[in-house]
Amino acid sequence: MASAEVNMLLSDEQGENGEKKGGEASAAEASWRFVYRPEIDGLRFWAVMPVLFYHYGAVFGFTGGYAGVDVFFVISGYLITSIVLRELCMGKSVLRHFWERRVRRLFPAIATMFVCLYIYGWFMLSPNVYNNFVGESIFGLIAGSNFYYYVTTKDLGGYMAAGPEAYPLLHFWSLAVEEQFYMVLPVVLTCVWRFCKTDRKRWMWTLGFLGFVLLASFAFSVGYTPINNPFCFYLLFARAWELAIGSFVGIATSDVGMATMSRVLGLHLGKRVSPLAKRLMLEATGWLGFGLILFVYFYFTREMEYTYPYYYALGPCVGALMVIVGNTPVFKPSKDLSGDSGDGEQRIMTTCGLFLSFAPFVWIGKISYALYLWHWPLWCFQGGVRLSQNNVVSALVLTMVAIGLSAVSTQLIEQPFRSAKRVGRKPLWILSGIVWTALLSFSIAVHVLEVGGSNKTIAAPQVEDGMDSSSTVFVPTGSEPQSFFLEDANPELFSVEGIEKSSTLSMKYREELTMLMGDDPPDEKCKVISDKSPAFDECPGAEDMIVYNEAGDPPCLAFLGNSHLGHHIFTIASLAKEYDVSYLWLKRSGRGDRFGGCESTPDPPTPWDEQRIRILKQWKPKRVIFATHRPYCLLANNSTLDGLMSGAPEKVLIMGDNPRLDYGSFPFKIRQKLQKELLNAIKNGDVSSLDFLSTIKPSKFDDFLRTEDGLRKAIESNPKYNGTIQFESTYPAFMDQNNTFVQVVGAETEGGNRLLYRDREHLTLRDGSERLREYFREHIFGDLDC
Repeated sequence: MASAEVNMLLSDEQGENGEKKGGEASAAEASWRFVYRPEIDGLRFWAVMPVLFYHYGAVFGFTGGYAGVDVFFVISGYLITSIVLRELCMGKSVLRHFWERRVRRLFPAIATMFVCLYIYGWFMLSPNVYNNFVGESIFGLIAGSNFYYYVTTKDLGGYMAAGPEAYPLLHFWSLAVEEQFYMVLPVVLTCVWRFCKTDRKRWMWTLGFLGFVLLASFAFSVGYTPINNPFCFYLLFARAWELAIGSFVGIATSDVGMATMSRVLGLHLGKRVSPLAKRLMLEATGWLGFGLILFVYFYFTREMEYTYPYYYALGPCVGALMVIVGNTPVFKPSKDLSGDSGDGEQRIMTTCGLFLSFAPFVWIGKISYALYLWHWPLWCFQGGVRLSQNNVVSALVLTMVAIGLSAVSTQLIEQPFRSAKRVGRKPLWILSGIVWTALLSFSIAVHVLEVGGSNKTIAAPQVEDGMDSSSTVFVPTGSEPQSFFLEDANPELFSVEGIEKSSTLSMKYREELTMLMGDDPPDEKCKVISDKSPAFDECPGAEDMIVYNEAGDPPCLAFLGNSHLGHHIFTIASLAKEYDVSYLWLKRSGRGDRFGGCESTPDPPTPWDEQRIRILKQWKPKRVIFATHRPYCLLANNSTLDGLMSGAPEKVLIMGDNPRLDYGSFPFKIRQKLQKELLNAIKNGDVSSLDFLSTIKPSKFDDFLRTEDGLRKAIESNPKYNGTIQFESTYPAFMDQNNTFVQVVGAETEGGNRLLYRDREHLTLRDGSERLREYFREHIFGDLDC
């Protein structure tokens, strides 16, 4: 962006007829030296490529590649502040020229990408993914993406819980932060220049304003990030200090800025430092800053992003500051009047600057904006083919495709619009207004009407290198009944016998459960004192919560969770009897799926939490199995994961939950009583009232998948848990081959059709849980050695 910005700025300084403007502008131009700095474009290369490699699976070890965004923020603050202050010193109309250049720079590339993705998605994406995408594009067009992503991901763990299937425009959050900065800074500085009549007051107010923003925003980021990480990650309030650092660099490295600092602060460094010492200082500063940036990229982990920016972002920001300052242009007299500066001087480049000015770095840096725009949607959609995040070759191929598209976009779209000669000011505003209105209208209409996308979209085959849960296709194990999915549901096939057999309505429920778990199953022994009290659980001692095998062996397994564990009680009990093992049954409805709260700061442990920890430490089960329908709580803090590690088990299995059903698909009266209402409808012969079954879909399924993937990555990236705790998804057992329709009904040729769900989120105790028998066998019982 640097070269185009400066060239455009210089061309703007010419009058309408190509003549120089007044003497005031010429004097200001002479005093504020602004030259093209190729090393800034080279630094952009070292900002955008780590972001790509991080998003494409942290290839090449860029586990902290997300910090490249912070480097971008510093560069943006540096360039934008320099340009605005330069124009103010020249007496130009800042706001009109500045925002015109922002439109030329940003909008054509965004509009082109949106049009391409609108067309692609209409034919290649499933309807729900396409609808989510156009919904995101609405906020992308109004510079509000960061607010949108904060609201939609704050309860799920924030950015790290977000995934490509749910948010194909997720990377627009950082563009929104910069755009909001672009809206505020020029207005503030223009007001300062207008109402302050002397240079001293102007610069004092400017430095004071930027200093206040830097300190207040940084203090807010450090103090509030542990409390509300998504808020600080996405929003300008906690990111403004990064841009303000760049603003100070822009002032300090300009001729006017350095002269002003000398006058205001009484510093005259140029007179006190020899040229050789100054050169050595610049060399050391540049290389140390670049080394700090690289250190951050390889040292920061994925886990740190859960508490980002915090003070962690100081690393890449200070590194970028040092690189820019360390390569501050220094000039020497030259007899060649055609030198770089055009005034008989030649720029002296440091070795760091020469390195960053390497032609390939500069070229990538010049297309970095388009590259950032294209790389994430490409990863999300990948031309209809899923590529493994662990496949380096696939990531490199995708990188090459992204670079190619970005080069074409920059050359054919961005560059023509940047030139005022090719696209004048008036045509620019008219054309941009028409296109922006058309795109926004299309997005709103498609999103509201829920049109577009292809129902024929199918999931891609699984690749050998492994895939995330969102790409997995369920392969029947042979133990499931012949089944159909909701899109094919025919209420007339239901029978009283089939529903009763799959439900808890069976009179033999207690008798059969007692045979499997003993005379008084521990599931019924925990009593609720008060749901409003922190100590609302009252449960017996450990001995009363163990289900022993015939030999009376110590418990080898421990099952923890809430009602979402409870609906597997028959399956688990029968498998434990088959494998002849004793186990702890620490299920508790309600809060049984957490230790502490669900916020970034854990709640104090309840007596039930303390009791479970004591039991685990006492019996030291080899395997701990944990079921929850709130995996985002595990992303919020580590209290639950730490609690599950009590007793030092060999393995902790975090069970993925079954998908919830969309509330909007249900008639109100049967949202929580699906089985009962179905049974009544069949008995009364009113099966037409069940037509809604063919419209049921997963509730927030993209969020569901995204949270699962975020949890898996968080566990894998934490050495404390990796190797002991593992996460395994269960959702494929309830999806069709397109990973789209929740399977709610299992159909059998004999005995009628049986339900897999008993309400919008709980499975039936028999047929529903039976879908996961092989899941339990594979991940819990199969290789158990007790």
